[in-house]
Amino acid sequence: EYFPSRIGHHSSDVDDNDDDDDPANVHKTPSSTSIAANASESNIPLPAATGTSHRASSSWWNPFDSLRYLTRDPLLSTIGRITFFYYTALHAVVSTLILYAARQFHLGPHRLGELMAALGLSTMISEAVLVRIAIPALGEKRAMRVGLASFALQCILLAVAESPWQLYLLCVMAIPGNMVYPSVSSLVSGRVRPEMVGRALGAVNGVKSLTEGVGPLLFGTLLTMSEKDALPGWPYFIAAAMAALAYQSGRDLPGDDDDFVNDDNENY
Repeated sequence: EYFPSRIGHHSSDVDDNDDDDDPANVHKTPSSTSIAANASESNIPLPAATGTSHRASSSWWNPFDSLRYLTRDPLLSTIGRITFFYYTALHAVVSTLILYAARQFHLGPHRLGELMAALGLSTMISEAVLVRIAIPALGEKRAMRVGLASFALQCILLAVAESPWQLYLLCVMAIPGNMVYPSVSSLVSGRVRPEMVGRALGAVNGVKSLTEGVGPLLFGTLLTMSEKDALPGWPYFIAAAMAALAYQSGRDLPGDDDDFVNDDNENY
């Protein structure tokens, strides 16, 4: 749109002045230099550089920037602690459950598949049904703490389980446990200023990404160490303790009717 028909007019004038019988000019096309010259002569505006660089700043890809960002506001700092403790424990359980069930209870591929299907079904029920009912009824804070309490009980049950059927109770207890992250997301979306919601949720997800490495690495090592102990599931007590810390951190959140946003903070 920056090159209207006048350029074409100049180009046709050049072609008309050329020798049509010269084979060297049959496939001649105007060069970029000649186009710029024609545009200059015709006073046609060329697109100017905006001065904006499209290169991502280092803070966009630095995973620890999420941690620094979450410490700037009391609400986000609390949510960051909850997210770290909960997801470290959650990723630890998810990444080691199949290995632990196969090693401790000698479950075969079919039984392990049934266990994973049951866990998937519990997640579907929670996110499709329970979340839509419980969070509006209880509020984000209470729903989140119910989910954290349920997850802590899951970890304790997994630590002391002595029979395969007890693992299926985890699937039932996982239904309220899956309310944690929807509650956190709703909490952030409803309390942070609209123009900062994307960055706040991105920072929370950055913490989640960090726990995807910390949890499996830590608990994989602990389960290897506990393999020959009298209670080989004792590392899951640590996961329960982390869920309890997240639950305790939830006490610092204001009530559902309070205004969480600090209007004096230029970043929120």
